[in-house]
Amino acid sequence: MVMPDLIQNFLSSNGFIPHGHCYLWRPGLVGLHLMADAAIAVAYFSISILLFHFVRKREDLPFNRVFLLFGAFIIACGTTHLMEIWTLWHPIYWVTGVIKLGTGIISLYTAAELVYLIPQALALPSPAQLEVANRDLQQQILKRQQVEAALQRESEFLNAVLENIEDGVVACDAEGILMLFNRATQEFHAVSKAPLSAEQWASHYDLYLPNGTTLMSKEEVPLFRALQDTLVCNVEMVIAPKNRPKRSLLASGRAIFNSQGHKLGAVVSMHDITERKQAEEVRQQYTAQLQQALDFEALLKRITDKVRDSLDEAQILQTVVNELGQGLGVSYCSVTLYNLEQRTATVCYEYTPLIPSRHGRILQMTERPKVYSQLQQGECFQLCAIAPDTISGQGATLVCPIFDDQGVLGDLWLMNHQDYAFPELELRLVQQVASHCAISTRQARLYQASQAQIEELEKLNCLKDDFLSTVSHELRTPMSNIKMAIQMLEISLEQMDEFKSSQNKAAQYFRILQDECHREIDLINDLLDLTRLDSETDPLMPFTIQLQSWLGYIAEPFEARMLENQQRFEITVPPDLPPLITDQSYLERVMTELLNNACKYTPPGGTIQVTAKATSSELQISVTNSGVEISESELPHVFDKFYRIANDDPWKHGGTGLGLALTKKLMERLNGSISAFSDANQTQFVLVFPLNGGL
Repeated sequence: MVMPDLIQNFLSSNGFIPHGHCYLWRPGLVGLHLMADAAIAVAYFSISILLFHFVRKREDLPFNRVFLLFGAFIIACGTTHLMEIWTLWHPIYWVTGVIKLGTGIISLYTAAELVYLIPQALALPSPAQLEVANRDLQQQILKRQQVEAALQRESEFLNAVLENIEDGVVACDAEGILMLFNRATQEFHAVSKAPLSAEQWASHYDLYLPNGTTLMSKEEVPLFRALQDTLVCNVEMVIAPKNRPKRSLLASGRAIFNSQGHKLGAVVSMHDITERKQAEEVRQQYTAQLQQALDFEALLKRITDKVRDSLDEAQILQTVVNELGQGLGVSYCSVTLYNLEQRTATVCYEYTPLIPSRHGRILQMTERPKVYSQLQQGECFQLCAIAPDTISGQGATLVCPIFDDQGVLGDLWLMNHQDYAFPELELRLVQQVASHCAISTRQARLYQASQAQIEELEKLNCLKDDFLSTVSHELRTPMSNIKMAIQMLEISLEQMDEFKSSQNKAAQYFRILQDECHREIDLINDLLDLTRLDSETDPLMPFTIQLQSWLGYIAEPFEARMLENQQRFEITVPPDLPPLITDQSYLERVMTELLNNACKYTPPGGTIQVTAKATSSELQISVTNSGVEISESELPHVFDKFYRIANDDPWKHGGTGLGLALTKKLMERLNGSISAFSDANQTQFVLVFPLNGGL
């Protein structure tokens, strides 16, 4: 009951007079105070409402509690002015006092807050400072926008560069998440970037080792290696996306760090070397083919050299099959020779490292008419027998005929494993070898035939020499008796004075008989000498000859004869000519024969010259006579036995036809040589002796 009474007394106006009594209820004064307090109350409430609205809208407003306190203070002040109006007629001064007390409390609290907040408010920039700060902020914002625009342009440029370069670029962050995957990389893989772990990169993006068949493990992926701080440089790998051609790439990369050394991730660039690899493979294939061609050329040269150095058919063909079989690495190689009359082909020569020998096997051509018909026409072909065959066996077989313009001689067989195919280079090589086989076989057979003829001719020649030797020995005895009888006849005719008259027929017949006897004796002696030289039974007697004096001694018997024939004779020998070591008797016979011929065939007024000279390796003696020339067609035959040049013997001296042949034999026995030259109306014979390696 106390509380309601207290409130009733508090609101009661009993005992008080309205405030209007103070104004004596004068209408003008009361109205003035009424309007003034009402206007102040309306203004206060309006200000408070606007402050509350302002604070509500500006949540970022500093010191917003002060604004709220000012709003409460103004409302309280406005309320006191309303109470002033109310108390003009209702004197509830207790309520008015309480309201004023509350207004005072709010005012004091607001004042206290202002004391605390004024230093902070004073610290706030002034409008001028705010304007300067605003301008600075705007400039910073502008710069930031410019930087952002520049960064945007750089980013767009970098993206454009990454998207337009031909090399693939891929990057991941420190956790292995792919952050960069440019267009070239997407084309390489035929897939776009995907959020995969490093363990899935190899399988998802079809990364293989350089062989193109082995999938890369996680540790082998270049980006993963770069992420593990490994410097990756030109690591080859293969990308083999499904339903797309394989690509060979060279990957290079490394880990990425910021300026503080913190790892940001890794980056790898991939350069497409597919075309280069293909070109390299083509080059390697071309190089291999070129090397194979060079090897085949060397093999062909080796076969040709070995074949060329032999005229033995068996050795030639066995060499061919061995070299060809080893050079080509085949399992079988053979040469089969034909007998076209009997229509058979015989396996004669083989190279059989893997296949059983078929040597001596005779094949009937009639069993395979098509095969041998092609071979006889010079056609080369390949066979591949799946099942064992009587001719080709089992596997790949190359058959090439051995033929030339005279016909087919046989064929070359080469066999290899079933999956093999003889390439064009091997085919051409075998054809060339077969052609050489044909030529060499023809030559060998011709050589064998010629050797048989030579052996037969040698037998005939030996029989002839034996006959001549026998005849010469048999003729020598009667010729000695004839010579003795001629001498006795000469003594008898001298005693009968038959030689006094040149017209005496008996004397003329005697001289003819004497000359022919000497001629026959010389012929017999020359034949015996030739036989002795051919048998090389007479030992040589080396002797040192000083040609400066010896040549004059040899020519001395011919000087009177030359003077009688009105011939000039000259000897030219340098004083420093080295001595000649040879058989003196043989050399004397050679020089005598040459000087005798020179005297016989040099016309009156002609010149006979004997010249000697030496070089570093040989010594030469030449005998030259003028006035006579041997034709070019007859010159090569002057050293043949019994060859005589009748046209060059105007005086009909005659002769045995063995003089120059004997001279050549004598020079050969002395390890020297003799040559004949004839031109400019003169003839020259040159003797050549080696200074080293002679007798």
